[in-house]
Amino acid sequence: MKLKLRIKFWMYLNLMLFLPAFVAAQEFDPNPLFWADTVTVVGQRSLSIPTVSAVATKSLMSLHSMPASVGVVTRPLFESQNGLVLSDALKNVSGVNVQNGFGIFDFFFIRGFESLSSGLVLTDGAAEPEVSFYNLYNIERVEVLKGPAAFLYGSNPLSGAVNLVRKQPVFKNFANVSASYGEFKTTRGTFDAGLTNLQKNLALRLNGIWQESNGFRDDKENNNFAINPALTWRIDDRSAATINFEYVNSDYAPDSGLPLQFTFEPAIPNVPRERSYQTPLDRSDQELLRVRMDYHRELTKAITLRNKFYFTQLDWLTNGTLLNGAFPNQSGGFSVFRTLQSLDDKQKLFGNQLEAVFSFNTGAVSNLLLTGVEASRLSDDFNLRIAAPSPQQGINTALIIGDLFNPVENVTNIDQLVLFPFAVGDSRSLMFAPYFVNEATF
Repeated sequence: MKLKLRIKFWMYLNLMLFLPAFVAAQEFDPNPLFWADTVTVVGQRSLSIPTVSAVATKSLMSLHSMPASVGVVTRPLFESQNGLVLSDALKNVSGVNVQNGFGIFDFFFIRGFESLSSGLVLTDGAAEPEVSFYNLYNIERVEVLKGPAAFLYGSNPLSGAVNLVRKQPVFKNFANVSASYGEFKTTRGTFDAGLTNLQKNLALRLNGIWQESNGFRDDKENNNFAINPALTWRIDDRSAATINFEYVNSDYAPDSGLPLQFTFEPAIPNVPRERSYQTPLDRSDQELLRVRMDYHRELTKAITLRNKFYFTQLDWLTNGTLLNGAFPNQSGGFSVFRTLQSLDDKQKLFGNQLEAVFSFNTGAVSNLLLTGVEASRLSDDFNLRIAAPSPQQGINTALIIGDLFNPVENVTNIDQLVLFPFAVGDSRSLMFAPYFVNEATF
């Protein structure tokens, strides 16, 4: 797309020597002398426009012919916007409202339904556990299926499904390294390298990221490290196998914002926006492991067999302060009441997708039929405890900040608080689902 901008400069020649005579006579030349010039500025922007997607049909299909509402965000777009996590990319999709999950996980709404209970995030077509931050360092494009997606992905995605398509190995040698430094002392480095052998039957790709940031709020230091090696083996002209391994370690400081000040009605208090009213115990440690093994075999020109095995493990240990509000106290000021939640959560998800793709004609209609069956098992072992202020019983009073405008932190150690079991569980869920999708062209 080329843009042309034409700017014309007009310069009237007023003869200062004869100006008094002109004014006195009040005679003006209807065709004054002038000088004109034209400057042409040509610019070109090479952002790729997405034309295909696979999130709604499990096979690449033209967006123009897609029988669903789908949005696609490509890497050149979110890179030009300095996008770091999934929420940054989703801002470009209509019908998606992006929020902040306390600064420790991606949280969004699709058509009014929130992502925790009514949404689904997939990586290369395989489901992810409940919540996390999804970094964009190794993502090629983000596909969003808006609306119920149970016909392909089970009962959970009432709002929609978001598929993260990662970078895959390519049969060439290359290396890209980038580093940046920005506001709030944010330091970030990424690398993307590819290696192949002379016979070109093996290709390796390695992506990685390291990032540190202080964040907007006081005492909010965040660290993030991830590495993603992937290997493709081209067995022969008709078959190939890819194994993809990713490890992510994140250490975030939750951000609960500012407490509401309750007078006649709730209002944001007149305090510095950078101030934190959370305890120094607040941390969120996330350790994520992803394994994907893909194999495809072209049996004939009309029949292709493919299989995907996936495994994801999320270990999540977090302490987070919830601000209940600032209420009037006996001294005429406002006290901040807080609640501390402590969660120890371990999730494991593994499954397998076996699919066959048939291409055939029925009269004047050409068909592309995808049939498959998916089986998976999800285990979730969690322990949620809560500590709340209860001055009547004399426990957890350290969670109360006596002065909203001159806060003094009372909590220095977890032993000062009494943690009550709130939700403890060890759940297992099994899923077995056959499916088929047919694309008919007249």
